[in-house]
Amino acid sequence: MLYQSVQQLHRDLEGVLESSDGRVAKVIDPARLRAEGIDSLIYTAVFGEAEELREQARNVIRDSALQLGIRPCSTGSKFGALAVDTLAEGKSGFMVGELDGKICLTPLEQAFNGRRQADQSLLELARRLTR
Repeated sequence: MLYQSVQQLHRDLEGVLESSDGRVAKVIDPARLRAEGIDSLIYTAVFGEAEELREQARNVIRDSALQLGIRPCSTGSKFGALAVDTLAEGKSGFMVGELDGKICLTPLEQAFNGRRQADQSLLELARRLTR
């Protein structure tokens, strides 16, 4: 289900999450969150109409994960999180990478300008994923 408003999102998750100041303070029913809530939250985080709604869905996902002890533990997870957030914000044409010890976005043109030849199959995959 795609939530239509922040209020609907919070109403639907009553009894599943305990919120305080718009943030998840406690996951009351983890099984119900996994069974009923997470798919709608992810769908809304990516396809929600309003930026405020998409941001709230992303915050609920992150906060819930932290409450359940789920933390990104690898560079790949962190790269993936930034990639998903970037696409959710409607941005494309970037590569996630590490520069000077910090995870960052680099425009594809800049990333491959003057560098070694890129694997064309990976470039095509990036194009398909950012459409």
